[in-house]
Amino acid sequence: MYFKIQDPLKREIVLPVGSWEHVQQRHPEFTAWKSIETTIQNPNVIGQNPDTRKPDRDIYYKLGALDVYPPLYVAVVVGFKGDQGSIVTAHLADDIRIGPGGYKYVSR
Repeated sequence: MYFKIQDPLKREIVLPVGSWEHVQQRHPEFTAWKSIETTIQNPNVIGQNPDTRKPDRDIYYKLGALDVYPPLYVAVVVGFKGDQGSIVTAHLADDIRIGPGGYKYVSR
């Protein structure tokens, strides 16, 4: 595990080694996990993951969290068991996509 932090909803989130390796292999623009950590701790929005086959997942968005791509969102997918979350993946996105469960958090 690389880190354990809380999101704005006071849920504990971890970044497992395997998930970080997946992100680095599939999304090489992520050279450090700081933008992922920032997105979890200070997201613009949190909502249900748009993949309806996985209702136990939320997606976190933070605009400009990756300095080299400021007009894009960092999107972090987190799987939950109760209030315990584990990061599944992270990627860049040009817009926000939220599943049918809607928004769970919107920053002010």
